[in-house]
Amino acid sequence: MNFLFTNVYRYFRYSTSIHALQTIAVLFMCILNLYEAFCIADACEITMEQSSKTSYLLYRFNTLNLDAGLKQNIELFLIQLIHQPVKFTAFGMFTMGYTVLFSIITSVTSYLIIMIQFELTDNCTAKIHH
Repeated sequence: MNFLFTNVYRYFRYSTSIHALQTIAVLFMCILNLYEAFCIADACEITMEQSSKTSYLLYRFNTLNLDAGLKQNIELFLIQLIHQPVKFTAFGMFTMGYTVLFSIITSVTSYLIIMIQFELTDNCTAKIHH
C-alpha cells in the first residue's frame, strides 16, 4: 500500500491537469472498493472453512463417552451443519466468496479491454478522416 500512496502523491504533486487528478481519484476509489470487497469475501471464506472444520471436530468429539443429553445435542448440531452448511449469500442470488470476487475482477477487466479497443478504433478513424 505504501507504494500506491507514494505514486499517487508524486502524481498529484507533479501533475497540473485536472483530468489527470480526477483519473487518479477514480482509480484510488476503485482500489479501495476492491479492497473492501476482498475483505468481505475473505471473511466469508474463512467462516465457511471454519464451519466445515467444526463439523469434523464435532464428529470426532461425539465418539467420546459423554452424557446422553450432550451427545444427542452434538448429534443434532452435527446433522444441522452437514445438511445446512454455513454460507453467505447476497439476497440468495449468489454465494459470497473468492469466486464472486474473481468473477467481478474478470468482468471488469473484460469490459476495460473492450473499452480500450473501442477508444483505439475511434482514435484511428479520427486520424484517418483528418
